[in-house]
Amino acid sequence: MSDNPLVKYYTDPKTYVKLPSGGNYYAQKPDLSVDGEVGVLAMTAVDEMLFQSPDNLLNGESLFKVIQRCVPGIKDAREIPNPDLDAILVAMRIATYGTDMETNANCPSCNHENSYTVNLPVLLSNIDMLASENVINLNDDISVKVKPFTVASSIMLALYAVEVQQMQRQLQSSPNIDEVAAAEAIRSTLAKSSDRLVELIAASVLEVTLAGEPENTVVADPKQIREWIEVLTVNEYKAIRIKVEEISAIGVQKTMNAQCTECGHAWEVQIGVDPSSFFATR
Repeated sequence: MSDNPLVKYYTDPKTYVKLPSGGNYYAQKPDLSVDGEVGVLAMTAVDEMLFQSPDNLLNGESLFKVIQRCVPGIKDAREIPNPDLDAILVAMRIATYGTDMETNANCPSCNHENSYTVNLPVLLSNIDMLASENVINLNDDISVKVKPFTVASSIMLALYAVEVQQMQRQLQSSPNIDEVAAAEAIRSTLAKSSDRLVELIAASVLEVTLAGEPENTVVADPKQIREWIEVLTVNEYKAIRIKVEEISAIGVQKTMNAQCTECGHAWEVQIGVDPSSFFATR
């Protein structure tokens, strides 16, 4: 830490936020206040520029760098559970630009464009907290303790989807491509994506408990869990995947009630928290 009093002024938290995970599911426990909140610093001009780089945002590098600096209480931004990300981003925006954010939304009834002011602290007051333990029972003998995807794994999933889309576009734009070669390219890409998804699901399994006498058997070895995931039935694998996806979606409720100034229609507006656009609007 620099002894420069000017630098120190900008390294004090500007706000605090409660993490939906409660600080659980981190390999290295975050530094939390007595109220169970993590301190958040305002972004620098350099941070803002990093968020304006699409390529670095896509692979997560800019996101990790900015969060690491703005939320020093989190030791490794790559292991942030997915439910915590939106709360952290909202708090970073509050610390940097203030509590209000202007947004536009077209009325679904008359298509009139409406302007609204979003009170960001209200979003943070509507957080669904993640249970400290999440268990799914596959049958009477097997129970599985899972955790949400990390931010890093969610970015990997997004990159896999982009990879598949790029492959499909390339094939569609190549009229003279051999059909057999095209089919093989698609099969290979989908197989890689499936393998990666299985890998991420396996990484979200903390332990598996087998009921038995005289005592239960608990398996927490990642390699053994990965091998087990690969031999599960379709329904068993699907049940685990759905549970992981379900708890990964918990967190900030990103909606607000809106009413059209033109026709009076009322509806719920979704508040986007994508870093590429969330920090672009003042």
